[in-house]
Amino acid sequence: MSTKKIRLPADLAYIADIHNKRKAGKTRSFSRRFGRSQYNQGGFDNKISDAYICEKGYESDIRRFEKVYKREYYDFLIRNKLNYKQATEWIDPLHSHISCEHIRDTMETVIRKEKLRIRKIKKEHLERLVDDPKFIYFIRNDPDKYTDPV
Repeated sequence: MSTKKIRLPADLAYIADIHNKRKAGKTRSFSRRFGRSQYNQGGFDNKISDAYICEKGYESDIRRFEKVYKREYYDFLIRNKLNYKQATEWIDPLHSHISCEHIRDTMETVIRKEKLRIRKIKKEHLERLVDDPKFIYFIRNDPDKYTDPV
């Protein structure tokens, strides 16, 4: 029997302003991404602007969310240092007119247009989502209580 851990696909997406650069991305855990690790090492307090979760079995819709984000904002994204044609997920700070609200409006329009099975996590739960690593299980088990349709 293999002891290799199975890596579950990302079923969460977010829009955030991190160190004055906006981005959208996908993750499996907001607490690992925005807790005292990754984006908030060193005492930073970067917050999630908007958070989304896909319906069970529709993780491909989160991948689609990320792909469409890169397509919609390709001209405004910071380029990979080794391959200029490849874009990162980060909006270049030179484009200050692109706010988290702008990204949210664009991406929610795409979600509705493409009928992606993605729901928006209610704003009042975002802080707890980051602080409590187990809270995401409550959302996954009862999405109607903690989310709204897009």
